[in-house]
Amino acid sequence: MKNKKERTELVTPPLNALLPGIARQSTLDLERAYKDLTIYEREITMNELLEAYQDNRV
Repeated sequence: MKNKKERTELVTPPLNALLPGIARQSTLDLERAYKDLTIYEREITMNELLEAYQDNRV
């Protein structure tokens, strides 16, 4: 999704919130190759996702 400054970011919950897996790790490794993308491993709330959706940032 795009943040409020229109920068593209990938937000994924940290591993304490979900099981580690090969697909998740492979996706994160591939995404790190994109210089225009910032990856955050942090909690994301439904309100944050809904706000981004309503602002057409998802």
